[in-house]
Amino acid sequence: MSFLRLVNVTKKFKDLRAVDRINLSVEKGEFLVVLGPSGSGKSTLLRLIAGLEDPDEGDIILDGVRINDIDPKDRDIAMVFQSYAIYPHMTVHGNIEFPLRMRGVPKNERDRKVREAAELLGIKHLLEKKAWQLSGGEQQRVALARALVRNPKLFLLDEPLSNLDAKLRIRLRFELRKLLHDELRITTIHVTHDQVEAMTMADRIAVMNQGAVVQVGTPSEIFNKPRNLFVATFVGAPSMNLLRARVINGHTLSVGDLVIRTEKILRLENKEVILGIRPQHLTIEKTGIGIKCRVGSFENLGEEVILHLETTEGEIQVVMSWRNLQDITLGQELLSKPIDKLYIFNEENKELLDVIEPNEYILSIKH
Repeated sequence: MSFLRLVNVTKKFKDLRAVDRINLSVEKGEFLVVLGPSGSGKSTLLRLIAGLEDPDEGDIILDGVRINDIDPKDRDIAMVFQSYAIYPHMTVHGNIEFPLRMRGVPKNERDRKVREAAELLGIKHLLEKKAWQLSGGEQQRVALARALVRNPKLFLLDEPLSNLDAKLRIRLRFELRKLLHDELRITTIHVTHDQVEAMTMADRIAVMNQGAVVQVGTPSEIFNKPRNLFVATFVGAPSMNLLRARVINGHTLSVGDLVIRTEKILRLENKEVILGIRPQHLTIEKTGIGIKCRVGSFENLGEEVILHLETTEGEIQVVMSWRNLQDITLGQELLSKPIDKLYIFNEENKELLDVIEPNEYILSIKH
């Protein structure tokens, strides 16, 4: 049986279903990331598990015990908030030991646990400083240390890195994963809207949208086989290109002047579908076979450039090395050629129909 189970969990705020009949399992020692845009219900889900909100329906079961009616302080769950929620007038030592003092833990044991947690998070030298004197990264470590001293069954993180600058965020997401998962093996649920954070930290990702979990899988599964159009476009940067296409004769896709033939049987005969191609899976050619396009603009990212191209079937983006763009100009007419996976989505329900690998299709031009 899973360490944590959510069974048909629902939370309403008036007419809004912030969390809508969620079923989700988390294994002991797992690092699960809940990923979704703002307003998708991911923070509400975390608050339900912590006991800061009460579900209107469903059960939350932790280590075999239904915890719906158990007081938050008795759930043996530690939560770190986006705002850190540390006490600015207290010292770092005082902040870390606070939950232990509230539980009546003897002073000698409190001091030992505080030192151990501070050592783990590299803030032992800050123990006598006031919290208001700390940087954002130091405050975040204090909040983590305060949660760790409780030795909780379950660790909940509500976007704890979002207030940090980009360089510190990259370093701390690596350190956080290493500490909680690799060293302490604490079961962790981490909420974020940052897909890179999710892909680099998670054992599994639960993607949320409009209060529902739309897909759960490993980072590789989420990226390579998205269940629907929302997941496909939300995960991956730049976002997946989407083009109008038509299925012809069961084995052929028509996209503008481009014909894509495959041995696979494509469903929805003679129907419009949506063709998805990741920007990294396209290349640019001046002659040959490809989708006719016109150069609209460039985004220079240093080593790479995002090329924005206009086609009759919609705008697309291509990620290229800047070295390959020396003789490409705005307004130039080119051909964009698929070189990797093709994703076929049902135009009506937006669900994934099939993924066609690069060795499973042949390109040609309409005559």
